[in-house]
Amino acid sequence: MVQFGADIVVGLMAEDKAEMKALSDHFTDIPGVNLAFYAVGPQLFFIGLLALTVLLAVAKRVQGWSPILMLIGIALPPFTLDLIPLTGLFILAALRPVASRNLTPMVAAS
Repeated sequence: MVQFGADIVVGLMAEDKAEMKALSDHFTDIPGVNLAFYAVGPQLFFIGLLALTVLLAVAKRVQGWSPILMLIGIALPPFTLDLIPLTGLFILAALRPVASRNLTPMVAAS
């Protein structure tokens, strides 16, 4: 989300491509930005998404195939960015059962 937001702001602020590059470089020169938002952060997001899908499957809130679809979706973009639309469909399919269920917390019996 930060990458997307930064790109939109840089695009709106810049007069031309040279200024866009300079503004983008200025943003990524801030200590920790490149690491958090471009190098490690995105991978941690997808690892967390996969972990949450596995936890939902273990709790029987989604089908057992949901983590498999999530893993396939996450694994596609490194091969080619042309597969990003397919990635979105896999992630949507993996999380679709969550949208169609009432996921109220389970309360232990007293």
